[in-house]
Amino acid sequence: MTDRISKEQWKIRSDFLQLRLNEPAVVAAILKCDPDKRATLSAEPFSVREQASSYMARNGVPFLCFQDIDDQLVLIMGMGETSEEAKTRIRHHLTQLGDQLEDRLGFRLFTAVGSFEASFEQAPTSYQNALLTLDYALLFPNERLLIYDSVTSTSEKKDTLLTEPEKYARLLLAHDEEAIFKQIDDDFEAFSQIGGIKPSELRNAAVEMIIQMKGLLKDFKRFQIISHAYHDIMNQVFRSTSLEQLKSHVRFIAEEVSQALSGRQEQSPVIRQIVEFVHTSYREDFSLKTLGQTYRVHPVYLGQLFQKEMNQTFSDYLNRYRVEKALELMKNTSMKTHDISEAVGYWDTAHFYKQFKKYVGVSPAQYRKLL
Repeated sequence: MTDRISKEQWKIRSDFLQLRLNEPAVVAAILKCDPDKRATLSAEPFSVREQASSYMARNGVPFLCFQDIDDQLVLIMGMGETSEEAKTRIRHHLTQLGDQLEDRLGFRLFTAVGSFEASFEQAPTSYQNALLTLDYALLFPNERLLIYDSVTSTSEKKDTLLTEPEKYARLLLAHDEEAIFKQIDDDFEAFSQIGGIKPSELRNAAVEMIIQMKGLLKDFKRFQIISHAYHDIMNQVFRSTSLEQLKSHVRFIAEEVSQALSGRQEQSPVIRQIVEFVHTSYREDFSLKTLGQTYRVHPVYLGQLFQKEMNQTFSDYLNRYRVEKALELMKNTSMKTHDISEAVGYWDTAHFYKQFKKYVGVSPAQYRKLL
C-alpha cells in the first residue's frame, strides 16, 4: 500500500494472503484526527477499528480495515462499479461512520477518500491518492470529508489564486531553479497586490504550490528522503506571518524537489560508492565492517550515514536488492532455488528463504507456482 513494492508484487501478496473483496472496483479512505487529538485516538485504536469494521459489516460493504505506518485508520472498500450512484453510497457510509465515531470519541475525524479504481490491484493507487487528499485538507479547513476526484479537479478550484499551476511543473522538470524561484517571487508579489486579499488566501496559495510540486515526486522513490522536510514546511506555512516567510518556505520545497528530480539530492560520495558497489558486487560476501575498512570509515558511523541518506538500513537495502535479482532469475531462468540463492550472494539457503519471504511475502516455491 505504501508503494514500496510493485503492482505485480502487490497482486502476488494479496492473492497469497487471500486479501480480496469479491467486488470488481475499489476505493481507499483514510480517517485521521487533528494532531492534538492523536493521543486520544492512539489510546483506543482497536475499539475504533472494531467500530469501523462493525459498521461496514452491518451495511454489507466489503472491506479491509487496518492502521498504516502513521497510525491512521485505513479502509479499503469494494464496489460493484464506479458509477456516480456507487460513489454516492460510499460517501454516505463514510459520513455515517464519521458521525458514529464522533459520538464515541467526542471529536470529529477527518476522512480523505482516494480515487475510485476499477480493480483490486489498483488499491495501492487509491491509497496513495487518499494520502494526497490529506494534503488538500489544509485548503478546506471546514470540510470533514474530501474526495480525491473533487479536490484535484480543475473545475472544483475556481477560487484558487493559481491560474497556471502546471508552470511550476514545467520549470522543475527543466531543472531551472533560478526561473522557478523568480516565478514564485513574482506570483506572490502579484497575489499581494490583489485588493482585499486575505492572509489565509496567501497561505492557501503557498500550500497549493507545495502540493503541486510534491505531486511531481509521486512516482519517485526519492520523495521519502524529503518527506520529513515536506511535512515540517507544511506546518510552518500556516504559522507564517509575512510574505517573505511564505516565499521562503515554497522556495525551499522547490529546491528540494528539483534536486530529487535531477538526482542531486544530498548524498555523500562514500554512500554513492557503496550503492554502486552493491549493484556490481551483490554476489560477493561483504558487510558494513569490510566496507568500512575499504573506505576508511568506521562501520557504525557508516551504517548511520547510510540510513540517514537512503532512508533504510544498509542490510535492508542489500537484502532487498539481492531478492530483486533473485526474482529476475526465477522469471527468466530454470535455475534451482539453491543455485539462485548462491548467485545473488546468499551462501546459506535457509537465510535466503527467510529474506525472500520477508520482501516478497511468499516462499520461493510458492512464488514460482504463481508465475
